[in-house]
Amino acid sequence: MNIEKILKDIPDKREWKTITSLKLKRDIYNFFNERDLHEASIVELGTHHGHTTRVLSFLFKEVVTYDIEDSDPPGFSKKLNKDRDNILYRYQDIYQFPWWEECGETQVVFIDTIHKYDEVCMDINNSLKLENLEYIIFDDYGMFPEVKRAVRNAVRDEKLIPVKYIGEKPGSDCRPGTLLQDWEGIICKSVS
Repeated sequence: MNIEKILKDIPDKREWKTITSLKLKRDIYNFFNERDLHEASIVELGTHHGHTTRVLSFLFKEVVTYDIEDSDPPGFSKKLNKDRDNILYRYQDIYQFPWWEECGETQVVFIDTIHKYDEVCMDINNSLKLENLEYIIFDDYGMFPEVKRAVRNAVRDEKLIPVKYIGEKPGSDCRPGTLLQDWEGIICKSVS
């Protein structure tokens, strides 16, 4: 399906500051559509309202999406994605639950959870436990310095290789009242 049709009724970050931008969603779609990973599965850490979940469901065979609880308001993501039958919702505290153990065949992880250094490092290290992992996508790379620091340290430690910056550019005001210090997101390749 065409990305513009998928994004037709999805708001931008400028309208709803806690979601990813339409540009980030387009970049993810284009990057993975070109790699033909349609038979791959993805884990999304941080469902939120399910807008990015929707885009991912058109790219991958299966989307397993984790959040600590159902969206606010409850059921929002499931209602938004009611026409998608390849999304599996999991409500777990991913910092207390070994989610990677039930997602063994996953090739891609999208990280958009707690934006603190220790939690992002834990998200990276837990993702790297997946035997078939190829890529990790990070949101808020340029919004939260701790996300950027965790990614850069994983690159320095030769756990990840940066592949492509995605989303809004540095200096963008995509989140009203705050300018991006770097790119909105980044896609990295797993070294293992």
